[in-house]
Amino acid sequence: MFGKLLKMKYNLNPILHNRVILYALTAIALFDLIFFLNTKDMFSFLILILIGFLTSFFSKNMTVILFITIVITHILKYGKSSFSEGLDNMDNNKESEHDETNNKNLNVVETTKKLDNYTKQMDDIIKSKEDDKSDELMDNLKDMQNTRNAIVEKVQNMKPLIEKFQGHLEKFQTIKDKSEKNSP
Repeated sequence: MFGKLLKMKYNLNPILHNRVILYALTAIALFDLIFFLNTKDMFSFLILILIGFLTSFFSKNMTVILFITIVITHILKYGKSSFSEGLDNMDNNKESEHDETNNKNLNVVETTKKLDNYTKQMDDIIKSKEDDKSDELMDNLKDMQNTRNAIVEKVQNMKPLIEKFQGHLEKFQTIKDKSEKNSP
């Protein structure tokens, strides 16, 4: 049965030279380019450009070039997501990653509190030690304290930026989760 289909001659000229099909493929390719750039999927963006460039060496028909480019890019992008063996508990991993980021936030706060307590203890040591033998040690300790205070101050100044960044990460994660649910 398939032998007969393969031996038949097909006339594809009307399809290959149809302007409507060419414009539709151009619109799809442009949409894909914009979509890949907006989602920051540089791999698919570069594959689309590269496959289109390489295909242009083998065919001068733009319909063929765009069709092959779109099909191969979509196979590489969406085909790889269908082969997800061993990822049965992927949702559990996402939840645990979210819990880990929350734990990291708590760890930063706890570490900052510990460092503040350490600074207070260092101040007490510096005030209580007044012998000549420990002057050099105290000077080094003061330098260490100043360096530590500068680091803590810079980290605390970065805290709003880190929180803002985490907010953006959460937004991107929800967008990614929605796009994965909507993709076939």
